[in-house]
Amino acid sequence: SSAKSEVLNHYLVEDLRFEFTGGQPSKEIRYRLKISANDGLTVPVIESSSGRAEIGSIIASAKYTLTRVDTGAVLGSGTVSSSATFDRMSQRFSSVRARRDAEIRDAQVMAEEIRTRVAALLLQQK
Repeated sequence: SSAKSEVLNHYLVEDLRFEFTGGQPSKEIRYRLKISANDGLTVPVIESSSGRAEIGSIIASAKYTLTRVDTGAVLGSGTVSSSATFDRMSQRFSSVRARRDAEIRDAQVMAEEIRTRVAALLLQQK
């Protein structure tokens, strides 16, 4: 199952902002990038003696659409995905933090992929 993750969405937006602007405020907005991301948890390994999951995997995807602000024309769209595994420890806080780190890694991978695809779309506009 998949769901919207606040962690994934936050880091995806922040990573994209940095990928496109280097952290600097934009002077002129010519394009709008709309993103919809979600993720899901799978548990591929179960410890036979305890019946407890030892490893989790976050599978994330994001749909994106790039449009021109002045005309509203869609320049392109697509979907990117990423998967990151994490150890599920007996301490709850450790497991929550490990899952969060996996979501952050997924966000970074997807931000880089979206940036690459958007750059290709913008090159086609010249």
